[in-house]
Amino acid sequence: MTRISWWIAISFLFFFSFSIYAQNGEKDWVLDHTTRNYDQQHIRLNLRINFDKEKVFGTAHLRISPLENDFKQLILHSESTEVSAVKINGTSSPFSLEDGLLKIHLNQAYQKGDRFETEIRYTSKPVTGLYFFHPIKDIPEIPYQVWSQGQGEDNHHWFPVYDKPDDKLSSEMIVTVPDTMRAFSNGRLLDVTHHPDKKEKTFHWKTDFEHSSYLISLVVGQYVTFSDTVKGVPLHYNIPADLAQMNPDYPFGRTANMINFYSEYISPYPYSQYSQNPVQDFRYGGMENTTATTLNRRLFHEESAVPNYSGDPLVAHELVHQWFGDLLTCKTWDHIWL
Repeated sequence: MTRISWWIAISFLFFFSFSIYAQNGEKDWVLDHTTRNYDQQHIRLNLRINFDKEKVFGTAHLRISPLENDFKQLILHSESTEVSAVKINGTSSPFSLEDGLLKIHLNQAYQKGDRFETEIRYTSKPVTGLYFFHPIKDIPEIPYQVWSQGQGEDNHHWFPVYDKPDDKLSSEMIVTVPDTMRAFSNGRLLDVTHHPDKKEKTFHWKTDFEHSSYLISLVVGQYVTFSDTVKGVPLHYNIPADLAQMNPDYPFGRTANMINFYSEYISPYPYSQYSQNPVQDFRYGGMENTTATTLNRRLFHEESAVPNYSGDPLVAHELVHQWFGDLLTCKTWDHIWL
């Protein structure tokens, strides 16, 4: 082959490779900390849970502030979801939903530091992130229950959001459930509204802090609550109704001592309350959702199991994550080991 032919061949390979790279670069664009050009400040979720259809009917309200000028398009993570309408500051806006991204075309260009309100009406049938339980023929004792598991990035399967750990926002959950059930989320319970004509109740939870989206939690089911307090911090142990006869001291009795210990050796407990919510068939031992830890109900045990079995290591592990993981959060999952 002549020298000219070699150069032609090399040039062809170079431009072919560049073309493939450019195409893949466009196709493989991802929404993450390198491309996010806005700050999520607050999310308010109005949800209705349908156990029979295993669906969530919701409206997500997001307060957004651009991080750059001439901001014309808002892109969020969203899967397992059908979006029916989007409004920006009360005005309808066009949108598209494909490849796990909800792209909202704004009705004007916003500048860095501006704020606008986004309203998204949607229906989700989550394949992950939110899990439904109910009795079945072979196991009739399974309780009616719903619980979320957002880590790593699964919460966007039941509400649209930027679902990476590098952007923190405050959260608010207004959820309507059957009147025999209760709903738990992050922060403080502000109100419970009864709807006797519909045999429903609406629970309103709100945080006074910001946290990453994967820590936003929802647990729905039949529960009884035992309460305690430590250093002025209310502690709530929400026990599945079918376990109400169990002694809550065995899994939770040392929680106050643990908070005292961590508060002395790390810093004071950083939030206004702490609840622990055992659920059916949880995928892990527990999950440190901010102020509202989800736990596997298998941590309950009879007195006869002491001292061979204890839930203390699990309770202590999830509790310390309120400092390391929730208050202090990794920017990317590369640093989760810290």
